[in-house]
Amino acid sequence: MTFVIPVHNRRHFTRACLEALRAQTDRGFRTIIIDDGSEDGTGQMIRDGFPEVDLLRGDGSLWWAEATNAGVRRALAAGGGPVVCLNDDTVPSTDFVARLRESMERHPDTLISASAVDIATGAPLSGGERVNWLLASHTSLIGEASDVVEVTHAQGRGLLIPETAFASIGLFDSRRFPHYAADYDFTHRARRAGFRIICDRNVRLQAYPEASGDAQNLIQRSWRNYGRHLFGRRGGGNLAVFLRYAMRNCPWPLLPACLAVGLARRIFGYPLHWMLHTLRPVKEGAA
Repeated sequence: MTFVIPVHNRRHFTRACLEALRAQTDRGFRTIIIDDGSEDGTGQMIRDGFPEVDLLRGDGSLWWAEATNAGVRRALAAGGGPVVCLNDDTVPSTDFVARLRESMERHPDTLISASAVDIATGAPLSGGERVNWLLASHTSLIGEASDVVEVTHAQGRGLLIPETAFASIGLFDSRRFPHYAADYDFTHRARRAGFRIICDRNVRLQAYPEASGDAQNLIQRSWRNYGRHLFGRRGGGNLAVFLRYAMRNCPWPLLPACLAVGLARRIFGYPLHWMLHTLRPVKEGAA
């Protein structure tokens, strides 16, 4: 088992993530970090404090998908078994590897995603999703009682991928999806190739919900951040990425509705939520 973690200029997150991996009850794994051009001392911190980590360097142009691909190539060349994609803004529980290994033994040749909770509040952040192409949205399965749920796709934040999946469908598509949606696209392709995808709630991560690339665009709403949301590489509502994602993965009979609804949600959703958030204090004050 090999962890593949792309990082960029988030030394404090990276350190906490690596310390959590070092504290695992099951230490039977390797860790590959791809430091894509960090300028905050991340690479030196890893070299000095975590000599067990296999550190690769990028020039800042790899982004999530190609940085992850570089780590996957290294892992597969070393014959390390399944790959676990992990983001550095997560803190795995101390039994994360042990529970992931148990889940892997119960569900062979399966992509297994972890559940996540807010590190500050303990509130659930993710527990599996199923896509609704007609509404261009994802239905959260957090409320389902089962510990293991079948999903249609998965995030790359704590995702075990068997070697056979890479052999069958290749790597993440870094050309079409350099940052956002690369993980969703990969898991949709894996499912079409016959692989199961599950979320195992016994495999748990803590995460920082405000640390994602698009989080600040949504928290600090402005016209500039609206543009970044729709067109920036880190923008979660990036229109070009959505079009490529839908046209590749949505069933053709549902594609017209998916495109119409999805584009409308992205173009109008941001200013609508911005307006509602702005008006809410006024209404509360008037009451």
